[in-house]
Amino acid sequence: EKERLRAFLEEEGMEEALYALVEFGGVTSVSDIWDLTKEDIEEMKTSKALQMRPASKLRRLIEHGPKDQSWICAEIKEGPHSQAAKDLQELKTFLETNGLAEVLFALVRRAGVRKLGHVWLLGLDGIEELKLPLVQARLLKRLFKDHAPRHLQKP
Repeated sequence: EKERLRAFLEEEGMEEALYALVEFGGVTSVSDIWDLTKEDIEEMKTSKALQMRPASKLRRLIEHGPKDQSWICAEIKEGPHSQAAKDLQELKTFLETNGLAEVLFALVRRAGVRKLGHVWLLGLDGIEELKLPLVQARLLKRLFKDHAPRHLQKP
């Protein structure tokens, strides 16, 4: 598992973060990375366990997901031609079309969103809780106001 973690970090150009993640972040596998918060990264940076550059890369990684989109396939348990796969593809396409491709990872991994309708069920409060970068949060809220069914929007 540690070798897989090392290989993943090398692939993402963050091999220098391995020690800090394992010793200070309690990371033992690739899947543990997705449980880290920005605060965890900040703490590792403050304690000098993690340098500024790898900390920035790590923060970006947990916000946007891995460079290769293979994590999407892992989310679809029913297979690539299932309704779940189609729903996730529709969500991905909608976000890309509206300039928000990088929030797909946060929606799927942190909020459990599996299709476009789930985004609207989050509501404005749920979007806020994702702690997205400011510009992306504003844009997603604007899409919510423009596209969510009226009964889900608070008056």
